[in-house]
Amino acid sequence: MISISIVSMGDASNLIPCVNSLIENIRLSEYEIIVNAFNYSNEAMICVEELFKNKKYQYVKLQFSSGVRGYSANHNLNLIIAKYPIVCILNDDTYIKEDIFSTALSILESSEIAVCTPIIRNYDGSIQCLYRKRVSRLSYLLQSIKAYKLSSFFDVYENKNKIKELENKEYIEIPFCLGVCFIVKKSVLINGLLDETFFLGPDDLYWSYLIRKRNYCNKIVLACKSSIYHKGHSSISKYSSCAIPVQVKGMLKLFELMGFKGNKIFRLIFYKVVLFKYFLNRIMSLIGSNKSKNIAEGYHNTLKVYWRKNNLSSIYLSEI
Repeated sequence: MISISIVSMGDASNLIPCVNSLIENIRLSEYEIIVNAFNYSNEAMICVEELFKNKKYQYVKLQFSSGVRGYSANHNLNLIIAKYPIVCILNDDTYIKEDIFSTALSILESSEIAVCTPIIRNYDGSIQCLYRKRVSRLSYLLQSIKAYKLSSFFDVYENKNKIKELENKEYIEIPFCLGVCFIVKKSVLINGLLDETFFLGPDDLYWSYLIRKRNYCNKIVLACKSSIYHKGHSSISKYSSCAIPVQVKGMLKLFELMGFKGNKIFRLIFYKVVLFKYFLNRIMSLIGSNKSKNIAEGYHNTLKVYWRKNNLSSIYLSEI
């Protein structure tokens, strides 16, 4: 028994293939797929609503929402109505080829395990990511400017290096789950909901941190024989030009919450480097195609409202 939560932003181009793959591969007798269609146009709302009336989608619950709402808050709209004790947080730009949920439910029968995640693969089957490594301020600074690609030592993700260790193992314990797909017991979440401290990241790192702080049922594991396929760069990445300031603010807040306050020099470098990237992406979005320009501009304007409401609109040295 599992409730699968999907947030689909703007249109159903990713959503429909994702939901179809779930319906075709899940072998559980009891499950539900809860979709939050966020900021859909009227035309897109009508199309997806008509489609999901088909008997094929009898396990799908569809709701529409709009406004200014972050990643966790959008999923929480689904979790509020989720009826099963195990939930899956799933990106809409994913699909499955096998029933990963039956495997996860079996693993989660252990009273010590709170979260189970599958291996994340690219659409061609190659490994995209196994799991997040432990938090390092330097690695996240380098990641923000893509410099971590100069050395796998600084990579924040574990990709292929550990693949041989997974052979003949049902699961291994890992430091952090990934927001792309993770299956969790609702009982380990506060009031059965995701923490909404962050708007667009790093939600998954903080969820993992809170779960691992528990005295019991606090293990996060990777299911070694389960895989999910992730398109990537097609959900929130589409809005990177306007999301970066909030993500940077989130990472610095995370370091404080986890006890890694750092010094002013580090925070100064982090802000300067990532703000430069933000303004560069902003320029690129404005000279891009009309579609990408309209998407980025629209979301940028939406986020500005959120920044003003939450005192995030200025990220300068006065805040450091």
